[in-house]
Amino acid sequence: MAWLNHDVVPHALASGRLSNWFVNTDPFFDDVKVRDMIVEIWAQKILRDLAIDSNKEARIYGVETGGVRWAKALWLRLRDRALLLHDYRDKRNTYIVDDVLTTGSTIKELGTNDEPVLVVVSREWPGCRMIVSSVTAWMHIELPIGAGSHAKNT
Repeated sequence: MAWLNHDVVPHALASGRLSNWFVNTDPFFDDVKVRDMIVEIWAQKILRDLAIDSNKEARIYGVETGGVRWAKALWLRLRDRALLLHDYRDKRNTYIVDDVLTTGSTIKELGTNDEPVLVVVSREWPGCRMIVSSVTAWMHIELPIGAGSHAKNT
């Protein structure tokens, strides 16, 4: 499957909005060289942050479902410098990892907009920056999004 697909039938995003464009990060994750490159970009950002504040502990949380395996890959890269979280109760000093960022609704549901977000593809929709303040993305693309229904993605 390609990483970017267009379909005449709109796809329901996690936010409930509709889009004819579907971003699939599986091909990036499955290609070891590409996955390692993306994870290294994120690791370097975290290591720079840790160098600025040596008292800060890197905590990594992967958003269900797309961000979990990316968060684990990042944790494996930083193993001795980071803690992999399995839930998001304590929101302090946590790097939130997701595969695709569009509207920011998934991040908003976590109850934060202050923590850094690491994503493979940012297809940010206008207004997303009001929800998510700090994004490090491997790729930025602009794709149209419709108003759509508010049905959850299946």
